[in-house]
Amino acid sequence: MIKSTTGEKSTTKPLEGLTVLELGHFIAAPHCTRLMADLGATVIKVENPGKGDPVRSWGMMKDGHTLWWSVHGRGKQCVTLNLKTQQGIDLTKLLIDPIRIELDLTNVSTRLYCARLQQLQAS
Repeated sequence: MIKSTTGEKSTTKPLEGLTVLELGHFIAAPHCTRLMADLGATVIKVENPGKGDPVRSWGMMKDGHTLWWSVHGRGKQCVTLNLKTQQGIDLTKLLIDPIRIELDLTNVSTRLYCARLQQLQAS
């Protein structure tokens, strides 16, 4: 619970009502967006077709799932989109429209995705 300046308790989280589109993978971007989800944001994680985020296959497994992914993917809505196809681009355009935050971390795949998104937003 968050306490307001008037002393009243509120169940509203600080980032509630905010939608974040996550295009990163591995550690940095997913960690940041997990924190945003913990603080109430709706996080939509875009994963590549096939295996999804590489963290899905890291570490110890339990019931067919990695323990690491249970923390890493917590609170996120995951979708699979291939940004190398026109259909994937068109679907991403639909997701981008309401998004107000872009998390740009400087790894190669994130730069490629961000460059692609800038192209999409310009069209």
